[in-house]
Amino acid sequence: NTPYARLESAQFGHHEIWQEKTLVGRKSQHRHVDVDMGTSSLVSRIHFEILLISGTDFHLKCLSKNGIFMNNNFVKTMATTVLPKQ
Repeated sequence: NTPYARLESAQFGHHEIWQEKTLVGRKSQHRHVDVDMGTSSLVSRIHFEILLISGTDFHLKCLSKNGIFMNNNFVKTMATTVLPKQ
């Protein structure tokens, strides 16, 4: 099998995306995440969600209460952004 995509970060390494909905954040006793970004308080327990739409497009939904930066652009809480194809 081939993963849908791969997340890469100099700080957090790489993670393969195997499902259509992937939660990214900080693992806790009360919340499961698919991609654990470590213990830093700069990362929300549920930081963002990646959704595969129509089998070809990935959308990122910000779930962090403070928003996130993606490619140096600020993304507000609950905003959804189409991810560029690489």
